Amino acid sequence: KRVNDAAAGLLPALCRCLALGAPSPAAPLPIAVRIACSAANCISVLSEDNPPISSMLAGHPEALLAIQRAVMEEGYSSMVAVLSVGILINIGQHAQPPEFAQAMRRIFGRVLSCDHQETMIKAIIDLKPPENGEGGQQTMEEESGGHAQEKQGKRPSIKPITHGVFHEQFLHTEGIASTFHNKYSAWRDEVAETQLALEIISNLMVPDDKEDEEEEEGWQSADEEEEGSEMLEEANVQEHSLPSAKLPIGQTEFASWLVRENLLDLVVLRTKGLSANLKEALATCYYDDVRYIPLALIDMQISAIECMSNWILSCPPGSQIALQQVRDEIILPNVLSVLQSSEQGKVEMEECLSATLFVLLEKALELEIRTILVLPSELQEALAVWAEQGATDEIRINAMNALALLGKSFRDLESNTSIGKILVKSAQSARSILVVAEAVNAMFDVYAEDDLNELVLRPLRIIECLQEMQAMFVAAMKQWLADNKAKIRQDPQMRNAADRLKEVKQNLPRFIKYKKDLGL
Repeated sequence: KRVNDAAAGLLPALCRCLALGAPSPAAPLPIAVRIACSAANCISVLSEDNPPISSMLAGHPEALLAIQRAVMEEGYSSMVAVLSVGILINIGQHAQPPEFAQAMRRIFGRVLSCDHQETMIKAIIDLKPPENGEGGQQTMEEESGGHAQEKQGKRPSIKPITHGVFHEQFLHTEGIASTFHNKYSAWRDEVAETQLALEIISNLMVPDDKEDEEEEEGWQSADEEEEGSEMLEEANVQEHSLPSAKLPIGQTEFASWLVRENLLDLVVLRTKGLSANLKEALATCYYDDVRYIPLALIDMQISAIECMSNWILSCPPGSQIALQQVRDEIILPNVLSVLQSSEQGKVEMEECLSATLFVLLEKALELEIRTILVLPSELQEALAVWAEQGATDEIRINAMNALALLGKSFRDLESNTSIGKILVKSAQSARSILVVAEAVNAMFDVYAEDDLNELVLRPLRIIECLQEMQAMFVAAMKQWLADNKAKIRQDPQMRNAADRLKEVKQNLPRFIKYKKDLGL
């Protein structure tokens, strides 16, 4: 309540600060842009999941005008624009799709031309080692003369570097359309803005999970509920009259709208990996700043793939061609690249790709698109590698869930024998009880029917394997629940994991008994 009371008095001032970033005949001063960006960030944080503040903003004409101008008018900093889109989404009823589309296009930047990648590679290759004889590494700003001016007591120059290293078109490539003005930090900010845009789009396609919300509310204490009620009353806001904090269209409608507005194509551009030539150019460049470029691009690439994963969850019927393209033009090339890579970001990329592939298979099964379920051999091999040797529990679990979907869809001997071997090996050798539980649960899913009892279950001794590990599984499960008691209460993901362990524990003896009664 104290925060909201203070915020109510600050909102008019914050909105005036936001207006400092408005376009003018001369470009806004850098300090004005920074103030506007800070103000937008502050308003965004205050209004997120905060109905009283959202309601105040919705009823404040000056605030709404400042926020909508930041979204709609050319000339504002793109970071201010994207934060303002987030504010509109928090307000809810004012976040209309036309405003959103225009803001997203501005943030994603200009249309890429085919020669930008070669421009970037040439710029990196042309970087020369310092000629000061010391062998040390300079920053780009020092090389442009900023350091020398600072020594003389003058204000460092902010003009663009003129020696051709980082000209205006530098880094307009690899899924990024940005103007590189004078140093790496400016380009890094462009990447951050694009990532924020991707996250906003992605979050708007996350399906509502009412059961999880109800469960989380169940953990709320009576004192917290009473405190929340008092806050609403003292803010003179009636709960039933507050605007929705969500975009006023459904997830499927929003996913379709992204396609119609060609915004999804901009997301797809950011799912592309670095080319071999660009990697080579970056590897041989001596500038420290340049060496961080691949990490920034990989982070943004992961955000884009996660955005596509949420689009898959929300995509409308009739999306067969688009889903096929996601598999063959986004998932497959990135999987081939990451399996051959040992670079930083490999684990995060594998977690992202394994989750996206599982989501795609689940959607294909739901829509009965069997052509997508018939995976290329490279993706089948990737799932096998991830299930047996994944670097994290998440990778292994995603892969086993995907294999279970394939096993349920295709009942041929060869496929199910291969899947069965992987699941048995994982159940017997995994150190994580969560991975063991998913392997066992996958066996339940794949072999619940009796058509493969003699062809797969008996030759692989699956029932004997489950019997042998049953006591050990129960003991390990109890230990895990005891060790993570506090986390289970606080973290919804940990609660889900605990529920899955209990579910597997209950089903394990039933599955064994059922199959043994059939003679296995």
